[in-house]
Amino acid sequence: MKRMIMPLLLLVFVTLFCSVCILRTDRICNETADLIEGAGERFQQGSYEEAEELIRRSQLCWDSHEGFLGMVLRHTESDDVGFMFPSLLASCQAENRDAFWEKELELEAYLRQLSRMEIPYYFNVL
Repeated sequence: MKRMIMPLLLLVFVTLFCSVCILRTDRICNETADLIEGAGERFQQGSYEEAEELIRRSQLCWDSHEGFLGMVLRHTESDDVGFMFPSLLASCQAENRDAFWEKELELEAYLRQLSRMEIPYYFNVL
């Protein structure tokens, strides 16, 4: 019985750690995606400066969690998101509707997908 306690405690610790990482990654990705979505709404309304500010805030939100995300996500995934922000901001500043919508939808979808990829679904576990 004594030999079972340490492995069980380790299993509980790892499970809790993974759960916290999943929830935090989901929160960060969705928070960033919500800010990008808000920027799209402001851009559509013609409030380009507000859209730029929301894009900057979303990038700051993403960058402020870079250490954690670098641990949880693949580096290419977190780097891809980081590379999408400057082009989205540039298309917003240029008020280029087609480029902005393409980049905004791509970044928002990528962030939401990253959030869903980290969640363990029953079909991934089995």
